[in-house]
Amino acid sequence: MRLRVILMVGLFSLFGLAQALGQSNRDTSKQGTILLDSTEVSIGMPRDVAISRLAQSYKLDKQEKSDSWVVMAAQNEGNQTTYRAVGSVSFKDDKVDAVYKKWGPQDGHTDVDFARGIYGVIASLSDRGKTECRIGVGENQQPTGEIKSAFITCGDEYIQVDIIRSAQHGELSDVTEVLKARVK
Repeated sequence: MRLRVILMVGLFSLFGLAQALGQSNRDTSKQGTILLDSTEVSIGMPRDVAISRLAQSYKLDKQEKSDSWVVMAAQNEGNQTTYRAVGSVSFKDDKVDAVYKKWGPQDGHTDVDFARGIYGVIASLSDRGKTECRIGVGENQQPTGEIKSAFITCGDEYIQVDIIRSAQHGELSDVTEVLKARVK
């Protein structure tokens, strides 16, 4: 478990560093809010307010040599309490500058092929200059199962990420890149 936490802290630190190097002069006056589990954190929020809110529900781990904190939720495993990273928060000039929300998997190894598929399909569009995109989701429920889909649409192509649950096959996932003629 300790190795898992160290790996997660390292990954958040690397991601935070890359973001900080690329976006140090961002205008935070018109930016949004994100939920880390049930705690709302907003870009531009004062440090003391953000830390106070997060500390009510989470263990916070300050990162060395940076103004970033890993946000960790407690979970009970038998008679032992362990922690899982749910995200991290970075500050600049005493205000929230970046919030990273972890969607999983927790161990960093599960479904690596699925993550490779998502990366590959997004890179495919990006490499061809298709970066002006829209996002959307859909859901279809039937007596025999359900499908939840997320879409990233870029012109005449889209990426579809499906989570499929059926009584016959259990849970499945799929990532698909689609090129489709536009309806006239």
